[in-house]
Amino acid sequence: CSLENIIITVNIIANKDFDRPVAGFRIRDAAGGEIIGTNTKQEKLEVPSLKKGQTKKVTWKMPNVLRDGEYAVDIALQYPDEITVADWWNGATILNVKKNRHLPYTIDPGFVTTVE
Repeated sequence: CSLENIIITVNIIANKDFDRPVAGFRIRDAAGGEIIGTNTKQEKLEVPSLKKGQTKKVTWKMPNVLRDGEYAVDIALQYPDEITVADWWNGATILNVKKNRHLPYTIDPGFVTTVE
């Protein structure tokens, strides 16, 4: 990930007909604590139904507000009920965040600070 943005892309390949898949992710810290996540349904986006062999790409872009550290990205595909899991991949990738400073807090939004 860059210092400014985190971009997560999921390529869905249907191994059978898949009615309106819900794609999502979560980011966990080194201790396994959930930091942030979302899915297409929460973002009010609908992935169209896929026939076997069809593909679709889902991309999320967000500001990098994470502090220095290593984070696991988990990817999930669910059915529209958001309960039934079609696929789940813990640790699909690892984010290594290294900024020019280290804060003891979970989030580092990159403050703009002034003294007058």
